[in-house]
Amino acid sequence: MILGKLAKTGALVASGILIGGLLSYNSEKTKIINGIDYLKNTAIEAKNEVSQVTAQRDKLKEDLEKVKSELEEKKEKVEELTDERDSYKNRVSELEEQLKNTVSKEDSDELKNEIKRLNQTIRDLETELSDLRN
Repeated sequence: MILGKLAKTGALVASGILIGGLLSYNSEKTKIINGIDYLKNTAIEAKNEVSQVTAQRDKLKEDLEKVKSELEEKKEKVEELTDERDSYKNRVSELEEQLKNTVSKEDSDELKNEIKRLNQTIRDLETELSDLRN
């Protein structure tokens, strides 16, 4: 009988240890599952952020290409205006030389007016060039 009680007590202790171990195992298992879920969610958030950053990068590349294209167009326009300005300066020089060699008062006045007009055009072109460069 004592042996029977002892066996029952031993069995109860053993089952208590098993139940405690099982509870501990279930607790650890729950922590691990929660950790895995957290890592999955973090990975999803990271992928979303990478997608957003990639989209922003692509947009910035596109914007940069547009700006480069516009810059090239402006450079070409500056060159055209510079050539035009130089042409007008040369024309002014030619007219001034003609003016020196001209005797007629009418011709002289006409050439002076033409020089004034061309000088104004030069100033306008230089203003436009300055604006484009800025």
